[in-house]
Parts: sequence; C-alpha cells; structure tokens
Amino acid sequence: MDIELELIHGDAKGEQEIVQNVEVELTGGEGLILESLISQLKLKGYFLDGAAIAYYSPHHSIYVSCATDPISRSLVIPVEDYRGASCLVVRARLSSVGCESANVQSEDLEGREKKRPKERKISYVINKVMEWRKLYAGMIDNNGQIIKYSLEEAADKVGISKKSLDDYMLQLRLGKKYGFDFQKNRDHKVGILRAFIKSRRKDKTDAEGNEAENEESKKAEVKQNSGKRKK
Repeated sequence: MDIELELIHGDAKGEQEIVQNVEVELTGGEGLILESLISQLKLKGYFLDGAAIAYYSPHHSIYVSCATDPISRSLVIPVEDYRGASCLVVRARLSSVGCESANVQSEDLEGREKKRPKERKISYVINKVMEWRKLYAGMIDNNGQIIKYSLEEAADKVGISKKSLDDYMLQLRLGKKYGFDFQKNRDHKVGILRAFIKSRRKDKTDAEGNEAENEESKKAEVKQNSGKRKK
C-alpha cells in the first residue's frame, strides 16, 4: 500500500512525501490495523514516537484523529476509508519532545555541532543505523527463533545512544529526500550532510517566500488595474 505521509514539526509547515509499498495488517473484516502501519513506517526510518496520528477519510471528507503513538492494536481504519484510493493519507504531528530528541532543527545545528566531541563518518553512521533497525525488526538466532529488541535495547547493543541514532536516521532520510550523494560522500563526516540539509531547507523556505511575495504582487497589480478601469 502507498502512503502519503505528512510530517508536521511543531508549528512548522508539514513536509509531504509518498512512501511506497508499505506492508500492513488487516482484520478479518479487512479493516486496516493502524498500529501495523505506524510500525512499518518506523522501520522505514520515520521517527513517529509520541506523534499525534490522523488519517484522511475520503468517505467523510475529513481528517480523522486517531491517537498519540504508541498506537493500540484495537484502532482500525474502516475499509471504506482506504479501499479504492490511490494512497492512504496519514498525518503525523510530532510532539515538542519528539522534535527535540529526533529532529535537529536547522537553526540549532551550528551550536549543537560545536558541542559534539567528534563527528562520525557517514558510512559508519549508515551501518550503525541499519544494525540498530535490524535488531529492532528482529533477528533469527541459530535455533531459528526470532529475537526482537526494543529501540533502547538495540541502541545499547549497537553502542550508540537512542537519541543519537534517532537523529542520524532523520538526517539520512532528509538527505535522501533532498538528493544528497551518499556514495560520493561516504568517507566524509556527518557534518557535511547536516550542512547540506540546512542549505536545502533554506533554499526551499526562500523559494516559498518568493512565491508568496510574487502572488501578493500579482494581486496588488490586478487590484490597481481594476481601480483604473473604474475611473
């Protein structure tokens, strides 16, 4: 199933992207178990811990507020709200706590980087994040049993704090979204990735500001021309 995910950080404008081929669980009546959807999105690298979750119901033409993560398995999206749609629209509003722990805000990047004792290489970060998520998703031991760890337990085994791993995962996801060349920069420190994201976000903000300014100018020009014709 394809998901149109909108991530909202605090009061900032939401960032939307399409997440393709998300595996979900259905009930006997074929309702979609929301907890399974959120778990799969987390496995794909989206930080949704503590997020307020809602989805768009085309049947009722409204956003339906569900709950704050962690989601109960009893919450089910009815068949009529997802079947037949090109994708399911999910909105996740991150709490202020979630934003602080997972999202390194662009205006704080420089100050935080100065406090870091050292920056790890991008290749090292990628490997550690992958190892962390594999431990969380579950590993098969020599007896064929699936062993799963909580995110905190998996972080302990990896040897990096969960807070840092959450941050690294977010940087990797944003880097991918904005077209960062991981292969070319794999031996560089992760700070170059942070700087790239900061730059791209600033470009995006400036472009949106210019677009809004141009739209206002057009409206003012139309209004002025309309006034001249009346005279």
